[in-house]
Amino acid sequence: MPGEDMRQQLELRLRGELLRDWCRQLALRDESVDFDDGWCSGQRAIRFCTDTIDRLVGDWRGSGDCWGLGRLAFYEIENGADGVRLVLSVSRKGMPAETAKRIRAVISQVDWEPSVDEGGACALRSWELITGSSNANEAVGALDAAWNELVIPFERDLASKMLHAAGESEEPSNEEELFEGAELSVISDRFERNKKARELCLAAHGTTCVVCGFDSGKVYGPRFAGIIDVHHRVPLSEIREDHVVDPVNDLVPLCPNCHRAIHSKPSGGAFSVEELRAMLASATRELE
Repeated sequence: MPGEDMRQQLELRLRGELLRDWCRQLALRDESVDFDDGWCSGQRAIRFCTDTIDRLVGDWRGSGDCWGLGRLAFYEIENGADGVRLVLSVSRKGMPAETAKRIRAVISQVDWEPSVDEGGACALRSWELITGSSNANEAVGALDAAWNELVIPFERDLASKMLHAAGESEEPSNEEELFEGAELSVISDRFERNKKARELCLAAHGTTCVVCGFDSGKVYGPRFAGIIDVHHRVPLSEIREDHVVDPVNDLVPLCPNCHRAIHSKPSGGAFSVEELRAMLASATRELE
């Protein structure tokens, strides 16, 4: 019906605006990420890039790529009525032979199954964030969690594979050994999140960050109430098979800042909630 179509369009637009804002904020806090509104196709395809995928395709800049944006690779957030998906896409159009050779060398080391669309873009990897209808806050929370728990490890593994493909690999450092030992090179193509588990987690713990106490509704007003991430105490990237989630004991609500901080452990992996809470308390005491 016309009314339902209009509502769906408005929901997609709102979700797209929040996803764009997530990209802006990510680029501001992470210097390895680059975002430009001009790269996006409305609210349906939101694009950003990283230093890692720039190295994958080289320093090529031209006008023959499939998007007409002068770049050969992007992360694309596909925002549609059937859900939200994050895709690492490269343009076959305009790609130099040397770049194609380098990408093939990387793909030969992994079990990816690239797919090519009619426009000439090749999806090297994809992560299903949300399937079916969802509100904007759920989509942003799923994207933030996927970035921290799946894409960051994926980028580290991709950088390692590029070194091997170029014949530049060295003896692994302790960090690299831990990285391989945790089998982070094998990442599920689907980012499965159980909406019911999220709901039960928030029903048990509320929508206030368990580390810093941030409450978006109190800070920004009722319109923004409930904007909160849900964090897996054991990151999904470390879980090797399907498992039953305990929403009360396995999941906790974290604000985006604390969620980012908890996944910034120098040796890889994540800090525990208790560790991050203690570090915050210590830093607060030093400021007093």
